[in-house]
Amino acid sequence: MAGWQGGTTYAGVEGFREMGLDWLQPWATYYVEVEQVIHADDRVVVLVRDRGRRHDMEAEVGLISGSVWEVRDGRIARVQFCGDRGEALAAAGLGERATGRGTECS
Repeated sequence: MAGWQGGTTYAGVEGFREMGLDWLQPWATYYVEVEQVIHADDRVVVLVRDRGRRHDMEAEVGLISGSVWEVRDGRIARVQFCGDRGEALAAAGLGERATGRGTECS
């Protein structure tokens, strides 16, 4: 996972775990709601709504974003976390037009 957390690259299963722990470290509470999953050949785009409260804040903040999960031989080969949904769709070669396709999550 290149370019995450200010340019840090994480590799392998342990790297994925470390990335998650690094991301969650400043948060007192953190929630992720998957809103849509879009299958695109060997990639899966996951559109999410995150919300949380940092240890040093009283207010909760939110983020609407997405990620691209690349699958090879039935295994996750690469994950790209994007700052917004359009960026995630573009990274998967779908562009903005794809927001109406895929699996809605409820």
